Amino acid sequence: MKTYLSKLMAVALMGIFAAQLPAFADDDDDLASSFGTRYSVGIDKKIIKGLHVDFEEELRLDGISALDKSYTSIGVSWKVLPFLKIGAGYSAIGARSADDLNPGTMVWDWRHRGTFDVTGTVKAGAWKFSLRERFQATYRNKTVNEWQQPKTAMVLKSRLKASYDFYKLGLEPYAFVEHRLLMNGAEWDSRSTHIYEYANSTFIGHSDVYTNRIRAQVGLEWDIDGRHAVEIYSLYDRITEKEIDAKKTKPVLKMPVTTTERNFIAIGIGYTFSF
Repeated sequence: MKTYLSKLMAVALMGIFAAQLPAFADDDDDLASSFGTRYSVGIDKKIIKGLHVDFEEELRLDGISALDKSYTSIGVSWKVLPFLKIGAGYSAIGARSADDLNPGTMVWDWRHRGTFDVTGTVKAGAWKFSLRERFQATYRNKTVNEWQQPKTAMVLKSRLKASYDFYKLGLEPYAFVEHRLLMNGAEWDSRSTHIYEYANSTFIGHSDVYTNRIRAQVGLEWDIDGRHAVEIYSLYDRITEKEIDAKKTKPVLKMPVTTTERNFIAIGIGYTFSF
């Protein structure tokens, strides 16, 4: 009876989640906002107690139909202590973007990302609280204007998460907030809007450090039988970016450096097989 009830609850929640797709997709009142959907399939292999290797394939869509990015990831995690876990991973990221040489044609912009993280966890009854610090480096194959952005972006992510385990039902709702710090943005010595000043600005290097994203996410994890698990979630990103327009041949600003902000909303569903 309990197994049947847990399945019924999960199916109902997934149905509610799916029903929200049209509502999110049609909400275009705020032109500074964008919406996407995400789908993933993963494998989690236990090597020995506390040591796991995982593989995941994720597709990220612009809206509900246009493919935006693909993530192929492999990682390893080790539970060093009951309250402490470390992990490392690699992702091959394919991003669809417009071809500079052939207008109207889409091409793949490939990136390679390495990560290392440390997670501390505290349990209080059915509640679980965790803090994860993750360092990541993302290298782009595509030639970039390094007066505007680094070839390899260095980022530090700090995530605070809380979850509650309905262990008899296999359901674990959660919520987290994550802060992303860009550590090596392109930096110029002037932020003036006067043409005679910004055109004579000096490129300092990749030393600009600033918060370029704050994310809030809520979701539900459903452990069906110890091998099969499903997760549904919704996320909100507040993204801050420095807009730099510089000549490619030498470090000269064509326009003043400005800061832009935009909102991003996504909903996703993922499946994981563990053995």
